[in-house]
Amino acid sequence: VLDLGGKRMRLSGGFAANTNAILKMVTSKSDTLIVGDGTAGASGYMSLNSGQNSILDSGTVILRGNTNLTNVSTGTGGTQGSTLVLTDSGLAAGTRTFTLNSPATLNNVVVRGSSGLTVQYQNNFTLNGLFDLRDVTRFTSNYLYIWHVNGPITTAPTSVVNGIYPYIEIGNATGTGGVQGVWSPYVTRYMVPGATIRPGLAYQNIECNASCAFSGNTALTGYLSGTGAGTTINTGGRTVNVAGLFQLLASATLQMTAPLNADTLLVAGDFKPDNGTTNSNVTAGVIRVRGDVVGNRLNPGGTSKIILDSLASGAVQYFYTNTTPFNKLLVNTNRTVQLASIMTFNDSVVIGTPTTLTTNYNGYVATLIGPISSVAGSTVTKGVFLLSHASGTANINGVWSPDITRWVSPGVTIKPGLAYVNMEFNASNAFSGPTALSGYLYATGSGTVVTMGGNKVTVGDLFQLVTGATLSMTNNLDTLKVSGTFNSDGGVNSVATAGAIRVRGDVQSAYRLNPTGTSTFFFDSLVSASPQTVYTNVGQFNRVHVVTNRAVSVNSTMTFTDSVVIDTPTSFGNSYTGYTFTFAAPVKSVTGSTLLGGNVRFQDPSGAANLLGGLDLTSTGELQLASASPMTVPVASRFAYYYLRIAASSQATMPLGATLQLGPGIGSTTGILYVDVGATLTIPSTSTLLVCNTISITSPGSISNFGVLKSRLAPSAATLLLIAGASPITLPCP
Repeated sequence: VLDLGGKRMRLSGGFAANTNAILKMVTSKSDTLIVGDGTAGASGYMSLNSGQNSILDSGTVILRGNTNLTNVSTGTGGTQGSTLVLTDSGLAAGTRTFTLNSPATLNNVVVRGSSGLTVQYQNNFTLNGLFDLRDVTRFTSNYLYIWHVNGPITTAPTSVVNGIYPYIEIGNATGTGGVQGVWSPYVTRYMVPGATIRPGLAYQNIECNASCAFSGNTALTGYLSGTGAGTTINTGGRTVNVAGLFQLLASATLQMTAPLNADTLLVAGDFKPDNGTTNSNVTAGVIRVRGDVVGNRLNPGGTSKIILDSLASGAVQYFYTNTTPFNKLLVNTNRTVQLASIMTFNDSVVIGTPTTLTTNYNGYVATLIGPISSVAGSTVTKGVFLLSHASGTANINGVWSPDITRWVSPGVTIKPGLAYVNMEFNASNAFSGPTALSGYLYATGSGTVVTMGGNKVTVGDLFQLVTGATLSMTNNLDTLKVSGTFNSDGGVNSVATAGAIRVRGDVQSAYRLNPTGTSTFFFDSLVSASPQTVYTNVGQFNRVHVVTNRAVSVNSTMTFTDSVVIDTPTSFGNSYTGYTFTFAAPVKSVTGSTLLGGNVRFQDPSGAANLLGGLDLTSTGELQLASASPMTVPVASRFAYYYLRIAASSQATMPLGATLQLGPGIGSTTGILYVDVGATLTIPSTSTLLVCNTISITSPGSISNFGVLKSRLAPSAATLLLIAGASPITLPCP
C-alpha cells in the first residue's frame, strides 16, 4: 500500500501499482499525485493494474505528458471525492493524445490544456462526479464506447467534444446546460428525467432514456430517439430539426402540447413512433417528415398536424400505422405517398402538391372523418376511401381514382367529373352533377337512398342495391346508365317516378324497383351478344324502350304499366308458358322484331295494332284481350298464337273480312277460344274464326256471330246458348 497521507508526490515519469499493490488516497483533499511531470515531454503513464482495488476517495491525480492511462480508477466519492486532472500544461508545445484504455469508475475528471491536447477514451468509463473540459482541448473516442457522467458537465467555449464514435451518457439534471464549446459526440444520451438539452449545440444523435424536454430550437445532424416506459420527449414549444431518424421504443412517448402550435418537429429521415403504448400526448404542433412514417400508436389529436414534405423526387414515401388514427395530414411532397395499412384520419387531409397518394394493397381502407382536398396534377388512387365529411370530394382538384369510394355519412358532396372507379353508398347521398364510374355502384343498408338529383350517372359495371337500400329518380333529367348488370334487390321499393334507366347488361334481380310515373327503362346494348336477361319478383315495370342489338329475355311474369317500345329488330320476352306479360299501355315494335310470350295480355285498346314486328306465343300460350273499351283481335300473318282469351268484362271484334285460325291444323288439340265472364266477342259478317279445338264461354260472356265461326269440336249446349246469330259450324280444321 502506498498511502500519500495528505502529501504531494511528483513523478517525471509514470506510476504503476502491480501485483496486488494498492495506491491509497483517503487522508484529505491535499493528497496529490502528479504523473508525467517531465519538462522535455517525457511520457507518463498510470497503471493501477493490481489484483486489489486501489482506494482513491480523496485528493487529486494530475496526469500530463503524452501518456497512456491504463486501468485508472479514482474511487466512488462523487463530486466530493477524488479528482483526475488530465493536462499538458507546462509542457512544450506539441500534439498529444492521452488515452484511457481500460474500463474504470472515476469521480471527477478535469481536462485542461493546449490546442494540441486530445483525450481519447478507449473503453467504457463511468464518472460518479463531474466532467469539466477546459481550455482548447478536444475529447473523443476511437470506438463506440460510453463515457457516463453522473455529475454536472461543463465545457469551455474553446473546447471540442466530437467524433464519429463517442457516446456521452448524462446522468445529471444539468444535462448539457454547462456546455459552451463545440458539442458533437456521436450520441448524447440523457439518463435522468428533466435533463437540460441546451439549444444551439452541434448535436449528432440524441437518445432520451428518461423524459427530456427541449428548451430552445435545436438541430441534430443524426437521429432522435426515446426509449423506456415513462420516457417522454417533449418538444417544449420549440423547433426540433432532426436530419435522420426519429424513433420511440419500448413504450416511450412524444409530447407536443404547446399552445398556438408552437411545437415543430422536423424529421428528414423516417418517423417511427412505434412505442408499444398508445400515445395521446400529441395535441398541437406540426410534425414534418421527409422519410417514411411508421406511426404505430401515435394517436395525435387536437390541432396537431403531420406534413409530408420531401423536396426531392425519389422512392415511394410509406405511411403506415397498425392501431391508432391520425389527425391532420398535409401531403406536400414530390414523392409518391403510399398508405401501407388500414388508416383513419380524424381531421383534414390536404394534398398540396401534384403528387400521388396511393396504397400498396387494394383492400386497404382509408377512413376520412375530416375533409379532403387536393390540387391540380395530384392523384389519389387504389384502395378503399371512406368519406364521412360533408364536403366529400368537393375539394378534389386532381385525379380521384381509388378502387372504391365509399360514402359512410348522409349528405356528402359527390363532385362530378372525377375518375371514380367503384362507388359504394352506406348512407343516403345525391349526385350533384354528371358522374361516370368505370366500375360498379353499390348501395347497402336500410334507409340508404341513392338519389340521381337530376343528373346523368354512368356505371361501367354492376349496379346493385341490397339490404334495404333504394334508388330515387324523381326528375325527368335523371339518367342512370349501367353497362353491366342491374340488380335492385333492395328490400323495399325504390322511388323511380321519372328519368331513364339504361342497361346494357342483365337485369337479374329488379326486385322492388317498382318504377312508375314517367320513368323509362331502356335496354340499349350496342353489341350483339347473348340475350339480356330480365328478372323481377315484383312483376311491374313502367315504360320500357328496347334499343338493344341483343335479344331481351324476360324471365318472370311481368306487368308493363306504361308503354313498351321495341325499336330494334330483336326479340323481347320469353316463350315459357309459365310467364304472363301484361301490357297495360300501348306496345309498339319495328319490322323484324318479335314479341315473345308464354301468355301475352293486352289491356290497352290498341292491343297489337302498333306491332310492326312479329307476335310469337308458344303452342300452349294465350293471347289475352282485356279492355272494357273495344279491341281488335290481332289477325296478321306474322302473329303466331293458338289460344285466344277475351278476358272478363272485355270487348273484342274480328276485323272486317279477316280470317283467324286458332290451332295449327287437322288433329291438333291446340286452339281454344275463351270468352270469360261478361266478355263479348263480335265476328262481323265478312270475317271468319276457325277454332281447332273448342270454344269455351263463361256466362254471361257471349259471342255475336255475324260471319263464320267454325270449331273442330262441337260446342256444348251451354256454349251454344251464349252465341248470338249464326250457329258455329262444326268441321275439321282445314
